[in-house]
Amino acid sequence: SGLPMDLPAMEGDALYFPFLALLLGCLVSRWLVDRVPLPYTVVLLLLGLLLAGLHHWTNEGLGSISRSVALWVSIDPPELLLYVFLPPLCYDSAFATDWFVFRRLLLSILTLAFLLVMFNTIVVGLAMTYVVPAGWADGLDPGTALLAGLLVAVMLSSTDPVAVVALLKDAGAPMEVRTVIEGESLLNDASAFVIFEVLRNILNTERETPTVGSALWSCATLSLGGLLMGVLFGVGTAVLISFTDDAVTEISLAVAGMYLGYYIPQQMEMSGVIAVVIMGLIMSAVGGSYISPTSLEPKHRFMEQLGFTANTVIFVYSGLVAGSFAFQYGSRVDHPHS
Repeated sequence: SGLPMDLPAMEGDALYFPFLALLLGCLVSRWLVDRVPLPYTVVLLLLGLLLAGLHHWTNEGLGSISRSVALWVSIDPPELLLYVFLPPLCYDSAFATDWFVFRRLLLSILTLAFLLVMFNTIVVGLAMTYVVPAGWADGLDPGTALLAGLLVAVMLSSTDPVAVVALLKDAGAPMEVRTVIEGESLLNDASAFVIFEVLRNILNTERETPTVGSALWSCATLSLGGLLMGVLFGVGTAVLISFTDDAVTEISLAVAGMYLGYYIPQQMEMSGVIAVVIMGLIMSAVGGSYISPTSLEPKHRFMEQLGFTANTVIFVYSGLVAGSFAFQYGSRVDHPHS
């Protein structure tokens, strides 16, 4: 298989997919995006679907690539991917934000990111449950069906502003408008994730009739706990960084703080997403004071690279999983007794 002899075949095969996805992302970002009227992330999603199709149409005959695809599609638990890719995605977006413009427009950003996400979740969730004639809720009691519909809705409520921001930039839109949209996208990921966790906790609870109070308590714990942990880890990381002027050490401290700032709140049933976003915003606000001037640009570049890698792999993976599920479901429909 071309792998080092000291690596077992199946373990080594797992390395093919992420680096293939990164290679595809580099090719897309460098040569294809300007020639195709589609956002970068959409092209990656389509490439993931294509990879799933090749994997299926060749009867998993792509060698190590097919084995790698099979390993990634069957990752268990799937939350493992969040622990690897979500922290750099959230941190990079927050760290790259202009804190002073963000602070001035904070009220507008919060309104869009929280209130409208909740409104959108409720409207789409009700439509999914009571309007869409898909029959997906057959056999579920009304409460469970509504919760399931809201879960689907909140997954659709977090928007990707890549295409919109690019269009506004080309049109010469004011910086404030772009900051509102980018800031809303940054925080709506966090708000949607919190709402998703609350709904999932309610759906998984052993009690038959969860109370409104328990839902509000869960939301408060996730949100406020994540906020406090983000402040704690953000300030702590900034203080540690202030004791050194070595770029490698500073970046390493930032990466360690970023991942620990996600893992620990998650283990404490708080929102790791909110914690990482707050960490990134704190570092954006105080970076000039705590990060040495010689390290600031390398850190921005490194975090941008981490964010690009995570974004690329996760979107190709999303297309891969969606395509694999579609092909497997289609095969079951075509061969119901197989």
